[in-house]
Amino acid sequence: MSKITEICGNYPDGFKKNDLENNPDYMFVKDDSYIGVSVYDAEGNSAFMNSFEECEHYVSGGWEFNSSISNEIFYENTIFGFLLVVSIGSFILKKYFKTSIDD
Repeated sequence: MSKITEICGNYPDGFKKNDLENNPDYMFVKDDSYIGVSVYDAEGNSAFMNSFEECEHYVSGGWEFNSSISNEIFYENTIFGFLLVVSIGSFILKKYFKTSIDD
């Protein structure tokens, strides 16, 4: 299995690879039937692929799916959300108890 089919899925029937290097203004067209994937470059930047053609182009250029980066981003977002909820909860509880004590 090639890296492209592993990350992007199987080549669609009748797929023709466009010469994108000679067309700097090329715009990828979203394919509603394509289940998108996120790919990452060596620096950890991510891009969401909306078509097989786009995914094939990025993966051919060295981007790949790195589940450890994806998991790390998920855990960072989860921790941030948890800390935000705890901070807001603490603020509300302090305000509530201060009001209760003053009464």
